[in-house]
Amino acid sequence: MNKLLVTSLLVLFSAGAVAQDTKMRSVEDGHEVNASALHLPASVSGTLNIKNCTDCPNIAIELTAESQLIIGNTVVTLDELRRFLDANPSTPVLVVTPIGKSQVSRIKVAGNFKR
Repeated sequence: MNKLLVTSLLVLFSAGAVAQDTKMRSVEDGHEVNASALHLPASVSGTLNIKNCTDCPNIAIELTAESQLIIGNTVVTLDELRRFLDANPSTPVLVVTPIGKSQVSRIKVAGNFKR
């Protein structure tokens, strides 16, 4: 019985020590904007610009072929994304970049997309 108690206590204390050493860190950053604040490049390899207001600074982020473009749960092309945003200028958009880089990893748009 004493061995079981000692073993249980050791497991509990060592689990607490492991949890204290675990550090969470962010690996991505996000920009939440309305579709009207987003200016898409002409092609997949280009600069995406975000301008939230007339006095706000322009945020320039590179869009690449590896960038994911998503409406709802559907992966779309740049042209499909452009048409959807033009038709829905107040739709919320999340532009995600790796921390410390100005390259889009994904653009996620709220809404339902039908081809």
